[in-house]
Amino acid sequence: DDPYLDDKKGVLGRIGLLGADYWTWIHQPFEGTIRLFDSDFLESLTRTSWWVVPLVWMPFVVLFTLAGLYDLHGKYGLVTSAGIWAFLFAGGVLMWTLVEYLLHRFVFHWHPNTESKTQIVLHFLIHGLHHKTPMDGDRLVFPPVPALLIILVFASIYISILPWAVFCCFGAGKLCGYILYDCTHYYLHHGSPRPQTNMHYKKVYHHNHHFKDYDVAFGISTQIWDHVFETVGLGPL
Repeated sequence: DDPYLDDKKGVLGRIGLLGADYWTWIHQPFEGTIRLFDSDFLESLTRTSWWVVPLVWMPFVVLFTLAGLYDLHGKYGLVTSAGIWAFLFAGGVLMWTLVEYLLHRFVFHWHPNTESKTQIVLHFLIHGLHHKTPMDGDRLVFPPVPALLIILVFASIYISILPWAVFCCFGAGKLCGYILYDCTHYYLHHGSPRPQTNMHYKKVYHHNHHFKDYDVAFGISTQIWDHVFETVGLGPL
């Protein structure tokens, strides 16, 4: 009897009408999908297959890695430059896991003012839709166009404060961390890892975030930061 689920029209124009019921509504998961826009074209822009993420962004990881290694090789030689690259690349991956945790906890799980229709719609687009329809396979990864805008902002900051080679190696690692995050997130929802494996633990850990306690277990790529900031969730029982 929920018109937001049964209606074939886009919900974005009406989602703000939920008001104080919004927060409860998004945490009552629905197994299907929800149409956002009346326009078929706009609706198609909200759907992204998981393989698009590595297809679009992995070439940039390779490109920045080669650029960084080329610059380092001219100064330090092959062995030393490879070691520097590995250190900076790993630092970039680790930095992404922290950014991922902070975004998930403080941006995605920001509580909108339920008296503001604009804030409700914004939160719904950022993360509310995912909690309402956690098994919608076409809305589990970030579309490339908005991702590009965010990447350009971070890249402009890093370029202004880091030497070119450092930026290339560190940026390649951080971008690779993002790719691993999005692909892992998709797998945790739709993959079937063997019981008692690390990936099975992550799957249960993340599903408990959706279906038991959404105020903990914000780490997806790793649970390190949940331990650091004391937001550890439930794993397999």
